Amino acid sequence: MNYFPYKLKRNQLYSIEGQPCVFTSHGYGTRLNFEHAATGKPVEYLDDAGVVRPMDQERFRELLQNGQFFQMADRGQSPAKNKIAESHLTPAECEELDPESALRLATLRLLDRNGVMTGVKAISAGFAEHWTPELHAKYGEAPNPHTVKRWMRERGKVGDRDAREATSAQGHHCYDEDGIRMEIRQRLALTYYVSKKSVTDINVLTNAEISRVNDGTSLEYEMPTEPLLPVSMSTTYRDIKKLVKRPGFPGGSNL
Repeated sequence: MNYFPYKLKRNQLYSIEGQPCVFTSHGYGTRLNFEHAATGKPVEYLDDAGVVRPMDQERFRELLQNGQFFQMADRGQSPAKNKIAESHLTPAECEELDPESALRLATLRLLDRNGVMTGVKAISAGFAEHWTPELHAKYGEAPNPHTVKRWMRERGKVGDRDAREATSAQGHHCYDEDGIRMEIRQRLALTYYVSKKSVTDINVLTNAEISRVNDGTSLEYEMPTEPLLPVSMSTTYRDIKKLVKRPGFPGGSNL
């Protein structure tokens, strides 16, 4: 029998080579099933022969020893969400703060009550059977099953859902703190001209660094008191274009 002494928590957020990932289950043999938090795609790696393989125990130990694997804060536990979770807001106050919180809570409790599992197909079938005319009249069409799958993993536990956990912290961000966000934007925009990366690549790198700042894992910046906003693709594009217009900036632009 294979001996694996490490306890991995299902649905816990981990950092794997700098990327936020979620552990879903132990697979066949030594396989460990992780998903990328942003895309839901399985975590894979290239072995020495250049073959793409799923995460396994050997790769896990290698990353752990190299400091490239560690547990992050619980999913969704940004400073803004922590403030909501630790507050004494009533369900009515949560709904006033976030009108969608009532829909989220009703949806999660409905699925929990009927034993619906956290798969897209199971959620779709659950809605087909349990989304009543009364719920339709109150909330409209049932939410997207892919979105609900994320809610089920991020917002409380089965049988223990709270209106505060169903309340989104979106919109409760500061725009910047001490110019950190702008500094990251400008620095990463500059790398466009000294690398062969695309605008999309720069945008992904920018938001990855902002994410590290927000969760306190950045090596360059302290964790802000409120999460910094992510950067849109159009903003990254404008940041890159602005550099060309600066006096003395070498070369032209391929944009």
